[in-house]
Amino acid sequence: YQQISNFLDGKLSATEKTALAQWRKANPENEKQFQEVKFLWQKAGLAKKKKAALKIDVHAALAKVHQQLPKTAKVIPLRRRLLKYVSAASVLLVLGLITWMNFSPTVEMVQVATNANETKQISLPDNSTVWLNENSTISYPKVFAEATRNVSMEGDAIFEVTHNPQQPFVVATNDLMVKVLGTKFNVQSNNSETKFATVHVLHGKVQVQRKEMPSDKVILEKGMTALHDRNKNQLLLSEDFRINQLFWQTQTLSFDSNTLQEVMEDLGTAYNKEISITNPKVLTCLFTGVFEYKSLDEILSSLQPIYGFKIKSIDSKTLELNQGLCN
Repeated sequence: YQQISNFLDGKLSATEKTALAQWRKANPENEKQFQEVKFLWQKAGLAKKKKAALKIDVHAALAKVHQQLPKTAKVIPLRRRLLKYVSAASVLLVLGLITWMNFSPTVEMVQVATNANETKQISLPDNSTVWLNENSTISYPKVFAEATRNVSMEGDAIFEVTHNPQQPFVVATNDLMVKVLGTKFNVQSNNSETKFATVHVLHGKVQVQRKEMPSDKVILEKGMTALHDRNKNQLLLSEDFRINQLFWQTQTLSFDSNTLQEVMEDLGTAYNKEISITNPKVLTCLFTGVFEYKSLDEILSSLQPIYGFKIKSIDSKTLELNQGLCN
């Protein structure tokens, strides 16, 4: 029954799903039990709420059910009806589901999404702050009433989490779980088709783990990055993170002895342009500097006299830098 519950909650690995499918096909009674549990699970709304655990007080559940029955009603023991199909353990599960369905309060969820070329700053119920990049989505409860502060997201977001060690903060993506106590970090998990998902810590410490294999996890501190390679299904530490990737939120570009090719790549990403350098000798020119709240035209205008390149506009999305030299 635990396997069925995990399957309905989307927590089974591929191997476990295969084993469960074989069990269902092995015997019609197995399939019938599966459908019974699935029906009760759906009625209780557990699949939608994605509860990590269900604590059942059987005696309290029976007392509440009996209180709601008419005084003249004949009570038929639930165990007698289910004994043909399920064990005593399954009776506890069914009672728990019924109790949840009748007495658990509905969790009101909030969902915020951004469109192309749109960013948003969101204040969560615990006063944590989230910055959503374009084409991103976040979902969270209107009130953090559980033992953990659970949110789910897809896309690109920066989290600045209010410190509360008694109620850990957990971010769920398609394939990762990020657990923190109080910190600021960036999560990039655009969709399941993208090769990589990344978590970069700006301040504090986080734990990153794969959903399918919770034992596969890493601890990140300030300046560290975790990279999930979806093709290889591996979680790795990585140094392949440039702080300029956060330009959409910081509006700051910082370079420290970067090549001009790297500078143009970051400018192109920041301003959604394709910038090419036609003179190969200029590609390796080095640049150090910081640009804050500057337009692309202002930045290129400040770089032009240093390297002597000519700026040619091909179209609204494409720029070409011709000639130039390294000083």
